[in-house]
Amino acid sequence: MDIKLEFNSGYGAYLILGEYRLRGIKQASSPIGDKSKDRVPYHYTHPFPYMAAVFFPENKEERMAIYKFISSNREKIEKEYGLVFEFIPKKGDLKDYQRECNILGVDITASSEDVRNKYRESSLKWHPDRWINATENERKVAEDKFKEISSAYEVLRNVDTNDIELNMYVTDLNAKKSYQLYESMLVEQRKERIGSLHF
Repeated sequence: MDIKLEFNSGYGAYLILGEYRLRGIKQASSPIGDKSKDRVPYHYTHPFPYMAAVFFPENKEERMAIYKFISSNREKIEKEYGLVFEFIPKKGDLKDYQRECNILGVDITASSEDVRNKYRESSLKWHPDRWINATENERKVAEDKFKEISSAYEVLRNVDTNDIELNMYVTDLNAKKSYQLYESMLVEQRKERIGSLHF
């Protein structure tokens, strides 16, 4: 599948994803996430030319097809195309399930089967019965971890990921390297100019 990010003077772009050409891509210029520990780690997406916020088509099936494709091909996309994608659930009437996904170690776009399989794997690893011969401290850690995993699964097992609308941010690694090189060059030029004023 052909993947390409075409920037237009750093202020807009098109994401070409196979048969999809997603328009209306704008720079991310405001904080995303939340300071609460129960939500996405608080951070900023800077309005740099190499980072953009992607706005999807209204059609849910198309949107989910794109989510799923990117989620299942993250490493390949980063390695071959130099693009890094980040999904952030939109705040609003839908709950932010990122915390539960992080606990189980699944992507926000994971299918019900993916969630179930990951839960089985994690619960087997941390089940208290497997830690009977461990130290008291290790047993306590395993018990807490098992409860946390079980709690996260109880939330996610009833979630239809097709109903979770996400914001997507994309970083062009090649453009980022070029931009950072350009920035560092400007800094050095400023230092040289300032240094020349002292003579």
